[in-house]
Amino acid sequence: MTRSFLVAAVALLTLAGCNHNLQHGLDAYQQGNYSVALADLEPAAKAGNPGAQFRLAEMYANGLGTPASPTLAKQW
Repeated sequence: MTRSFLVAAVALLTLAGCNHNLQHGLDAYQQGNYSVALADLEPAAKAGNPGAQFRLAEMYANGLGTPASPTLAKQW
């Protein structure tokens, strides 16, 4: 039972950190700080967050904070 609690606690802390990075990345995107947005949104996108995936696709498609890459844009 203790092990299950520990696993659940670690999972919740990981999600909390992801949400903080997600919000920080979205804020950075809105402010035009695309290099920070890219770094913060990528983990959330890899975790399956559709909003982060959309923003990464947009950034790669338009070369915002990264060289434009239609291939990477399509992947997200």
